[in-house]
Amino acid sequence: DFARAIKQTGGRLIYELSAKGGVLTHVAIDSLHNQPQLRKLNLANNKTIDDEACKKIAMYLPRLQRLNLYGTSVTDKGLVYLLDLQELKLLHLWGTKVTWRGANEFRGKMEAISGNDDLEITTGYNNPPLASFKHNEFLKTTYQKNVDLGRLDPNYIDKYPTAKAEEGLAEKYEEEETP
Repeated sequence: DFARAIKQTGGRLIYELSAKGGVLTHVAIDSLHNQPQLRKLNLANNKTIDDEACKKIAMYLPRLQRLNLYGTSVTDKGLVYLLDLQELKLLHLWGTKVTWRGANEFRGKMEAISGNDDLEITTGYNNPPLASFKHNEFLKTTYQKNVDLGRLDPNYIDKYPTAKAEEGLAEKYEEEETP
């Protein structure tokens, strides 16, 4: 069982923990109360992880940077508890009851409350990821620097992009047309 496995660490600090595909509940999270240094936690496909678990995660794991809640029962309400995770950089919420709007509001609150502009959230296939403001700023700066150095043409438009899968087809069609 999860609590017994954590106890067997003998009080040594854990920095990364993956407990995916189980039947963990918020009660199992109690066994992590002496692991404040935990940085990465993967609870994917634990259907019984819910908003109460989020409350305990925030309380016991204040330095958490990556949290995977894919396939859990977390809702928008559970995100409110995670606002205390000021170092959070990546949050996976696919297959949960969290809405894209709720995730977007959470990201905005994280930036407003703790100045966390480095949080990326994924919510599912049909929703765009909520990218890190800090990472986006880095990409913009890097792009502009490369333009200024003449490495990139800012006015370049590829009018005829060729997908790799289509390259072989184009040659085949040309061969067929030649008598």
